[in-house]
This record gives sequence, structure tokens and C-alpha cells, in this order.
Amino acid sequence: MKSRNDALTIFQLQKSRYSDSYFLNVGLYFAELSKGNVKPSSIDDWHAEGRFEAITENTDFTGLFTENLNEENHPKMIQMFSDLYVEKVVPFLNKYSVLDNLKKDITANTFDYGKMVVAI
Repeated sequence: MKSRNDALTIFQLQKSRYSDSYFLNVGLYFAELSKGNVKPSSIDDWHAEGRFEAITENTDFTGLFTENLNEENHPKMIQMFSDLYVEKVVPFLNKYSVLDNLKKDITANTFDYGKMVVAI
């Protein structure tokens, strides 16, 4: 978890029920909306959540976060992940970790719910 603007940014690996793969979940938590609670107690408390592949619009990582994914055996995937994180995830989180930006886009009906589910 990292504090960013109005929100805590949360990253969580979720194991697939069907294989040895993992998914990377990305979430935002606004203490202001939680009666001052500084940290969420579970993923159910997140105010916004999405998967890495949805935010980046790249399905190459769907279920590919396996235990043996490292630079030695998957250098191209590691580089692609790093590039997508910098190019897509960081700007997305920078924008929506400001609560007013999130509310504004939801109100204007311009928020992309395909990238992240919101419960505010």
C-alpha cells in the first residue's frame, strides 16, 4: 500500500481457482469515505478495484503472474509489464487517486468501468 494524493493505492496478487496462475489486482481506498479509517481491512473495503490487464488493456498478462515469472526465464514479459505499468497504470492511478477526479468522471459518465469497478 502506498499513499497517493487522496487515496491509498493497493496491489494484491490473487491466485486463480483454476490454475497455478495469479492476477494482479489494483485498488484505491479513500480514508475520507471511510469515517477516517486509515487502512482497509479487506479487499471488500476498497473503493475502486481493477485488474492489471483491464487497466492496461493488455490481455497478455491475464493469469500469467506465476510463481516462476522472473527476469531469468521471462525477460520480455518483465520488460512489457514494467513498460505497461509506467505508461498506463501510473497515470491512471495518479488521476483517480484524487477523489474529485473520480467523482467528476463518474458524474460526467466518462469513467471507464471496464478498467475498474467503483463503489463510492
